[in-house]
Amino acid sequence: EYGGNVYDKNIVYVTSSSCIAGYEPRNVVNFNDNEKIFRSDNEPNSWLKYDFKSRKVRPNYYSIKSCYYKKGSDHPKNWVIEGSNSDLSNDWTILDSRNNINSLDESNAVQMFSIQKASRFYRYLRIRQTGPNSDNRHNLEISALEYFGAIQ
Repeated sequence: EYGGNVYDKNIVYVTSSSCIAGYEPRNVVNFNDNEKIFRSDNEPNSWLKYDFKSRKVRPNYYSIKSCYYKKGSDHPKNWVIEGSNSDLSNDWTILDSRNNINSLDESNAVQMFSIQKASRFYRYLRIRQTGPNSDNRHNLEISALEYFGAIQ
């Protein structure tokens, strides 16, 4: 709808628990750019958060695109999708949980997932890594992350 990077257009704000220089959170909304990716530090429970600012979303599906690295690299394997309206540390609701997912362990693999608990609208959505990635480390590394659902 907005034709371009929604972070650059000040529509969605994207932050993370940490990031490695050059691999900023804003890169995940460049859906057609395979060269720019997000990568967190190697720390447990790394997360990537979308702030929809003046809007709220009720996600039904989400899509993850792995980075351009080869099989066995830091591709997502264990995570939860969480929603919040206050962004407080104790106010996150788990909407979807995935464990031992191997379908993203390829270069530029794209996988769509349905949200298991999609009943409310949220201002904030985040993906939080809950276990090691395909390389048995804790870097959260994603080329693109897109949510699908209703906007309020």
